Amino acid sequence: MSKEWFNWQNKTLIKDQVYSLHDFLDPNVYKLLKHEIRNVPNQWHNNYANRLLVEKVCSPVVLEFATRLLPYLGELFGGEYCVTTAKIYIDLSGSSMFPHFDGKDFAVSMQIYMPDIDALDLGTQFCFDHELNQQIENNPDILMDTKGHFVPESKYVMPTPFKKNHGYINFNLKTVRTLHKTAIVPLGYTRESLHLNFNVKQGDMLGLENIHYHAVQGIKLT
Repeated sequence: MSKEWFNWQNKTLIKDQVYSLHDFLDPNVYKLLKHEIRNVPNQWHNNYANRLLVEKVCSPVVLEFATRLLPYLGELFGGEYCVTTAKIYIDLSGSSMFPHFDGKDFAVSMQIYMPDIDALDLGTQFCFDHELNQQIENNPDILMDTKGHFVPESKYVMPTPFKKNHGYINFNLKTVRTLHKTAIVPLGYTRESLHLNFNVKQGDMLGLENIHYHAVQGIKLT
């Protein structure tokens, strides 16, 4: 496996601390992660319509990857972070993510797209209109009342197309969070991805990274 697990320079600031990622993971690491996600036992469920989901990934390579990101996130956003959650999504035909904010209980979210076949228009879409985001922050019921149509499609931007080894990072500790959603998955397609959440570290608190924390403390930022 490559010493460098990912290409940290392969990110682009889009707006409001949302970064686009492209060809992010070393190809061998990407292949190993995908193999592990599909073959290492995890607790899957389908409690949500048209979605297979692992809420608490325990796969060792996934957790080490998340741990290796910590010093880089600290340099990018300031402060120290811990790994809060690691999830696997397989969105089946007909599923979509309703317009929403990331929860206030974590600071950074990151999603790596892992499809077998690219589907460019299925990337996560973000609304960078501060006024609209603020209105929804003040009154979240707006989205429920209008079934998400309060924000017109023209207001959404897709930082990254849904291609393998692409994705995004969203910094969530901002005055106004950034609304985002996905399009409906078409018939016969699956939208597969790895989703990581990070929180601000409190004292000596460790999150899911506790297994690998000491092993990666000497990582030199590149």
